[in-house]
Amino acid sequence: THAKQSLDAAVDAFRATLALPWDGSERPQPAECAQDMLTALNEGSEIDLAGYTDEAIGVTSQLLERVTTMPWLWTNRGYNRMLRYKRHGSLGDLDGAIADFEQALAGTPAGDPHVYRRAVNMSWASEERFDRLLARGEQFVLVEIDGIERWLGPRDLVSPISLLESLLAPDNGRPPASSQDRPEMKRNLANLLTKN
Repeated sequence: THAKQSLDAAVDAFRATLALPWDGSERPQPAECAQDMLTALNEGSEIDLAGYTDEAIGVTSQLLERVTTMPWLWTNRGYNRMLRYKRHGSLGDLDGAIADFEQALAGTPAGDPHVYRRAVNMSWASEERFDRLLARGEQFVLVEIDGIERWLGPRDLVSPISLLESLLAPDNGRPPASSQDRPEMKRNLANLLTKN
């Protein structure tokens, strides 16, 4: 029903559960409860319930202070920062989202198919920043592939272009992209190429 009182009650219940003394033998484990709590917070954040986006960012930030090796946490915080940016327009949220998506990508193992969704997120946020700043003050970067200069241009275009092209290559050494991620990567790549 997306009723706010139900979601509030779920978040309160997860918070109370996480505050209990844990001895390590329980099922589910605290990390699973924290993930379920974030799912509930994300539900509220996506439908713009008051306070949910800020709390989702805050809870994820607290978890990242203790565990930095879970790429989905970086993705979660980046996604909520993008939601807050879309609503309030803070460049700090946009910069933070890009940094989070880059951290998620950096921490994704080579065989993990989530790399494609994380690349879509990074390219989406980078394109948003390029559109917002119109390349003013942008760092220009040069991408070389096998010693050949491939792309030179604003970082918010060139970095995601290079990443998406490498992931869309048929011999990228990773599991195949899903039927949803592949078209999104192609669309994002086309959008970026028209601006470079």
